[in-house]
Amino acid sequence: MFLTSRGSCFSSRSLSRRRFLALVGAAACSVAALPPLGAGGGFDTYALDIHEVPIPVRRLPRSLEGLTIAHITDTHLGKLGRLEERVVTAIQVQNPTVVVFTGDMLGSRGALPALAEFCAALAAPGRHVLAIRGNHDVATHVPVADLRALYRRAGARLLVNEHCVLDAGLAIVGTEDSVTKHYDLRLALLGLPAAPVRIHLSHAPAVFDWIHGPTAFFALCLPGHTHGGQIRLPFLPPIVPWGAGPRFVAGWYPDTRMGPAYVSRGVGTSGIPLRVNCPPELPFLHLTRA
Repeated sequence: MFLTSRGSCFSSRSLSRRRFLALVGAAACSVAALPPLGAGGGFDTYALDIHEVPIPVRRLPRSLEGLTIAHITDTHLGKLGRLEERVVTAIQVQNPTVVVFTGDMLGSRGALPALAEFCAALAAPGRHVLAIRGNHDVATHVPVADLRALYRRAGARLLVNEHCVLDAGLAIVGTEDSVTKHYDLRLALLGLPAAPVRIHLSHAPAVFDWIHGPTAFFALCLPGHTHGGQIRLPFLPPIVPWGAGPRFVAGWYPDTRMGPAYVSRGVGTSGIPLRVNCPPELPFLHLTRA
């Protein structure tokens, strides 16, 4: 088994975060080279946290009660490795109705075959696999048409400032990345029919607190981008990339301007292939009646 290769693509506005990760990463790697002190330490780059999150939804139709959504984000794929294998196994066991990719799936253009293989392994009869782009995906310069075709061949659908309505009236609105200025919620909402439950996929969470733009409310908002800070040192605040907003790091935020949000720490790493006190995450979100 081989380890996953991770890529890096930071904008100049996130340079301070890059320097921070490099400095603390070098120190952490030095410590990690020492004999282990025991299981359950803070160096948890491959310790995938698989857990369930109940999502209370007002006036949830009975046909949607218990519906499960697997949220996968920020894989930064190079080639498939142990983390991706664990994700695929967990999806097979949990058998969610919907799988969403909320961006930064690619670490480089060379990872397209790995993304196709990973996506195909997650597809299943009756399952909806939906994706959006993140800033790293945009930075690879893979044409949208090519990426859309890749997802389609692998049994998935790329949403590019657009929406789709799934079975039983569940509407998924997928917007482009805001960090690279491709975000357009107005366009994504055009022609959206009335649906009892609407879910918004957008890579960087800051948009959910924006005071400008169209007014929209969702039963659930699903972003990634933050990596949960990736390297969390004691007594220091987490460092998150530009586009995260002033308060979003990881977990449940019930009061954004667009509705409740769950910010995932994501699967992969960015900058350096290391996590400290911030394990990768695969949440399974279960819709429940509020």
